[in-house]
Amino acid sequence: MRAGSAQAAHVLARARRAHLLPASRRARPEGIVYLRSPTTVPEALREVLTLACGASGRVRKHRTLYLAGRSRIHLDCVEGLGDFVEIEVVLGDGDDAEGGVREARELMARLGIDGSRLVAGAYVDLLDGALPRKRES
Repeated sequence: MRAGSAQAAHVLARARRAHLLPASRRARPEGIVYLRSPTTVPEALREVLTLACGASGRVRKHRTLYLAGRSRIHLDCVEGLGDFVEIEVVLGDGDDAEGGVREARELMARLGIDGSRLVAGAYVDLLDGALPRKRES
């Protein structure tokens, strides 16, 4: 993402009016391990996973991904909730988690995102009303 580009301006505009979710969906980021498994039949995969694990709900969203160094900036437009920004700092083996948190906070500051806008919880919990939604003023 180049500073001054139309793409960067778009990210900043959406980031400033969106809610921010830490990658862990908690008020304070922590380590996450995930696996990617590409599929050409997502409905079949969803059915298999639902049969194996159950489903607590379904979230429909459109995600746009931007990369800034080792950070992943997710702009999510979530049906029924609105716009959210999620920042993930990808840590390597031996990297300090606190350093990753500092890096995420620095990126938030550069994007003009106020830390008071952090939202804890998963989208599905927000949709179900299990967690309070923060409204824009």
